[in-house]
Amino acid sequence: MEGINDDSNRDIITEAAAMAFADPHLQIPDRYIRAVGGGGVVVVGDGESLELPVVDMARLLDPEHREAEVALLGSACRSWGFFQITRFNSSSNSSSYPLPLEDKNTVAVRPGGIEGFGHHFRSSAGKLDWAENLMVETQPFQQRNLEFWPSKPPTFRDSIDKYAMEMWNLTTRLLRFMASDLGVEQETLLAAFRGKRQTFGLHRYPPCRHPEKVIGISPHSDGFGLTLLLQVNDTLGLQVSKDGRWHPVLTNGRYKSVFHRVAVDAERGRVTVVVFQDACINGLVKPLPELGETPRYRAIGKSEYFKGHTAEVLGQGERFIDTLKKDEWCADPLSSAEESDAMAAIELGDCKDRSTFGHPSQIAPGQTRLTLEFFGDRLPEKKLQLVDMGVKAMNRDIITQDAAMAFADHHLHIPDRFVRADEVPAAGEVVVVGGDDESSELPVVDMARLLDPEHREEEIAWLGSACRSWGSSRTRTRWLSVLAALKDSAITSDHQLAKDHQLANLDWAENLILLIYQGSFRDSIDKYTVEMSNLTMRLLRFMASDLGVEQEPLLAAFRGKRQSTALHHYPPCRHPEKVIGIAPHSDGFGLTLLLQVDDTPGLQVSNGGRWHPVRPLPGAFIINIGETLEVLTNGLYRSVFHRVVVDTERDRVTVVVFQDVCIDGVLKPLPELGEPLYHAIGKLEYFKGHTTEVVGQGERFIDTLKKGVSGSAANPLIGQNKRVRGLF
Repeated sequence: MEGINDDSNRDIITEAAAMAFADPHLQIPDRYIRAVGGGGVVVVGDGESLELPVVDMARLLDPEHREAEVALLGSACRSWGFFQITRFNSSSNSSSYPLPLEDKNTVAVRPGGIEGFGHHFRSSAGKLDWAENLMVETQPFQQRNLEFWPSKPPTFRDSIDKYAMEMWNLTTRLLRFMASDLGVEQETLLAAFRGKRQTFGLHRYPPCRHPEKVIGISPHSDGFGLTLLLQVNDTLGLQVSKDGRWHPVLTNGRYKSVFHRVAVDAERGRVTVVVFQDACINGLVKPLPELGETPRYRAIGKSEYFKGHTAEVLGQGERFIDTLKKDEWCADPLSSAEESDAMAAIELGDCKDRSTFGHPSQIAPGQTRLTLEFFGDRLPEKKLQLVDMGVKAMNRDIITQDAAMAFADHHLHIPDRFVRADEVPAAGEVVVVGGDDESSELPVVDMARLLDPEHREEEIAWLGSACRSWGSSRTRTRWLSVLAALKDSAITSDHQLAKDHQLANLDWAENLILLIYQGSFRDSIDKYTVEMSNLTMRLLRFMASDLGVEQEPLLAAFRGKRQSTALHHYPPCRHPEKVIGIAPHSDGFGLTLLLQVDDTPGLQVSNGGRWHPVRPLPGAFIINIGETLEVLTNGLYRSVFHRVVVDTERDRVTVVVFQDVCIDGVLKPLPELGEPLYHAIGKLEYFKGHTTEVVGQGERFIDTLKKGVSGSAANPLIGQNKRVRGLF
């Protein structure tokens, strides 16, 4: 695939970067410094409070409260595209151990690949995000590549394996509720995700004494279907764009994928765990036919979508999916033969549910403890939390020795490739919500209320509101049974060598994307992804209720689709204003489930034209609506731009599960949602467009699929963030 195999933006974490990450007093490498100026996006400040919706899984599962909670879930998907899910039981645990840079680079990201440790994306100006990332694919199981799964300690692979399975279970649960919200059959939505790619990400955003010079993650909207983010510590960083303003997330179409980003803290590192769930329908990104409305987006092949999402959306505040709106981009999707051949590279079999959940219970704070020492021995005991990042398949780079040194010692000079001063918003241009009186909390969805018949309707409405207005939310839920094992495992990350290091500006992060794991670590990831799949399915059922569609059509769009798991490490940086953990982007999958390992903030979501820092909420996963789910819901839910900024003192580590979605290999709106607002497109065609057009430009490829709406008209960030790069 053209965009996915482009390795021009990959980079290793150098020794200088590692030193700067480790000591915030060191000079920020030039590669991370962003020039002043970033384009007129207001950040919400003191006096303006805006919280992300919170969906309660217990209420979704409770017949008494289910209807209300599904409505809440649907509202969250429609208005935000972000929400938090709570009371989702998890018994998993993980811990890591310190590794020198050379050991981390044994699983470094390589040319032509997306998995491993290092910097996976660069801005159009060649700047890097102030973060360390570890990315691995966890589903489909037969496509896992154990070569990128850290082998130390022996339990690490097992922990990730279990975590990925649990994230898939969570995804399937969410999809069932989403189907309910959308008013479509569950199977239709589940099928779009089932068997699709799931990516696991661990992100660490080191502190930086000059956070105004760097950025954790540039503004972006996720190119996947769903993102599940777990924030490990309480360090702020995630900001969501809503109504032209950036809202800090206090803890990260009908459903929409919103722009979000991650800012860097001057003193504390931030760590998140993210799972990206991909989705498509028969290899195409398109609205569910069951939605009943005329499709608002034209169908597009998944690879074409990724190409457009990567090339156009990342970094410029514009969404590729907006170009998919009908009457805007009339190119035909891939032919049947082309689609069949292309999908053979991605659609690799069904993703089976491997476990089920018991009755949800409140999460105990002690269960979230973990030490992610893989990224260094500077991390104290931390909590695990999931992040909302979509995965792009281009712009990878290895983590060089200078980067590793900068990551390890944030007092060192920031390598030039990480300096993003040209993309870091100047004062008065990009407004970030901040302060006690202007905290924009991500919506919190209570899983217990979703499962409770008495509160379900109310909670579904809340979930729907979060998906619609934010595109992100936090979900309170019981801890996964495999979380402890996950926390006991080592996390290794990688980068791929850039073609042009002088122009290769990287994110200030270490990433490990895993496809295959061995030993106990593989088992842990396997179990975790199954749990995440179950959670996804539960959420989808409530979303279906919120959308007013049958659960099956929504569930079917996710069922068997690709699931990916990623580990991200964002080292501290003494000049956080010069680097970025992850550049602004929107996820290209269907649903993302993020677990943050520590309490370091960094995730920022774009909402209303302003960046909203996401404050880690103990015991909650951060759920992010991906672009493909926005198309699937015919624009009712939205995928927002988000980014990761780094802290000056503290590391940040995240574990992320991405759930993909499509309908029969095609990305298109559910038929049940009426007249499609997007043109149907083959899944591979979508991925191609998502990865080559979206990345680095702040534009969303899916916006080109919208019927009769231009990309700039469809997204308020277009024309404002032309210099702000997005990342997976």
